[in-house]
Amino acid sequence: MEMSLIQMFQTSGCLQVASANKFLYASGLKGPIYCDNRSLLGNPILRTETLNQLISLLRKSEIEFESIMAMATGAIAMGSLLADKLELPLGYVRAQSKGHGKQSLIEGDVDKNTKVLIFEDLINQGSSIKKGIDALNSAGYEIVGVLSIVNYEFDVVKNYFSQEGIPLYSLIKFSEIVSLFESSPETKDALLRWHAQLNT
Repeated sequence: MEMSLIQMFQTSGCLQVASANKFLYASGLKGPIYCDNRSLLGNPILRTETLNQLISLLRKSEIEFESIMAMATGAIAMGSLLADKLELPLGYVRAQSKGHGKQSLIEGDVDKNTKVLIFEDLINQGSSIKKGIDALNSAGYEIVGVLSIVNYEFDVVKNYFSQEGIPLYSLIKFSEIVSLFESSPETKDALLRWHAQLNT
């Protein structure tokens, strides 16, 4: 039987899930789930399949965009491949302004008159993507949507995008990750407890 993309993530080790909160996130929080999307780069089969499914998702969405802005640093490599496949301009948004040169926050010299799609590798609590959206809005870009590889589906993210009126498209969602562990109640319960605790 052919594996789904999410099963490929798990089998390759890109997606790791435990029955305890053993993974430390950049935010300082811990959880039972870790998705290392950078490992896609070293797996050409998974990398190509992910890229193809991202393009398929965008086509189904029928969203119209003319350039891509990737979020530094995790989304830059796959964002570059995506922009190359779609033959579109690419830029990226730094977490903070560069400390030298022009001290830029936004790189790539993408035309501000184009409709921008933001690309992010993973959305957890949404702090990084919010900063990226704020930076691009402040610089005068028109944001028409956000695309992510993984979305942990927290209400704070859902509510933010709803309030901003920005559509969010995600390839792999938390609910789909949970469904992988129907036969492992301990792991499934750990995922659901963690999600519920952070979702309050």
